[in-house]
Amino acid sequence: MRIRLFLCICLCATLSAQTVHFVYDNAGNRTARYIDMSNNRDGGVVNEEDESRREINDSLASNHIHIYPNPTDGHLSVRIDSLKKDQSAYALLIDTYGKNIVYQYADKNDVTIDFSDRDPGIYILRIEIDNLSTEWKIIKK
Repeated sequence: MRIRLFLCICLCATLSAQTVHFVYDNAGNRTARYIDMSNNRDGGVVNEEDESRREINDSLASNHIHIYPNPTDGHLSVRIDSLKKDQSAYALLIDTYGKNIVYQYADKNDVTIDFSDRDPGIYILRIEIDNLSTEWKIIKK
């Protein structure tokens, strides 16, 4: 029984692991590496049609959320489709020390977050709609 439980845990960890994607130039040289961190509990998907504009798609409270580009140079766009007037929504950007960098109330469907003055690294973007929240890792180049 313990062996089955161990194998089940290992399988779940493997299936939820992050994926690394590589971009190559015409000569075959690797030019970029991206880590796909879409192992969100809501089943978000990363759209990889254009490596320069990677978009994260997620759903929360019957709303579709689009976050792009990730990685970013410090200008991040968040679009929340079907946001109703009676729904409260906000976006919160947090650094690796847990400090709130940007708090922006989303009264429209489109929110632009500017953190270009911050150091490169990994940030956490928390989006909350009607007391439900989702979090994403955002990479600033």
